[in-house]
Amino acid sequence: MPTRPAFPATLKQRNFLKDLANERQVGETAKASVLALAEREDLTGHDASQMIETLMARPKIQRPRPPITRATSPWAAVNAKLADLITSKFAIYTRDLPTALQALANGNDMLFLENREYRGRRYFRQLHGAPGRFNRTGFGPATAEALIDYLSSAGHALEAGKRFSVHYTCCARCGAELTDTLSRAAGYGPECRRHVGIA
Repeated sequence: MPTRPAFPATLKQRNFLKDLANERQVGETAKASVLALAEREDLTGHDASQMIETLMARPKIQRPRPPITRATSPWAAVNAKLADLITSKFAIYTRDLPTALQALANGNDMLFLENREYRGRRYFRQLHGAPGRFNRTGFGPATAEALIDYLSSAGHALEAGKRFSVHYTCCARCGAELTDTLSRAAGYGPECRRHVGIA
């Protein structure tokens, strides 16, 4: 029976053998032997395949993982500021936005926003559509922080909440119909006025 020609091991096989020798539990002597064989010119592809199969069956060396260091999240500052902003919906005249935020106008006179708490977490988003059927889109951390800074300055939050209430004829916090003069003047119903700090 004729013997098959012995083809030399490929460069890929040799490199894979070296990698396996370094990452599998084989002992230092066996590791040195495999590394030496991977360099031999007379190593055949068949022999390399058999060694690869043997090494693949060995367990991997367990290396200690470096501790995970997390950089401060860009959302950390946003979340801290959100905690101090009233939970409400807001309407901001786009002409009053800082220059850096003018791109949000997108041809509209007003920008509608919401700071909402749900299951202990705050969400700050842009509102599109109508009450009860709002679509919500988020912002990147830098944009969100700039908008929150704007709302938090000079009493803009309550003013923007009242503007939302007038525009949509509902409570700026819960969306309920406002049925009395005081509530309509404030933009918030009796219960919601307490939540946003209106006496």
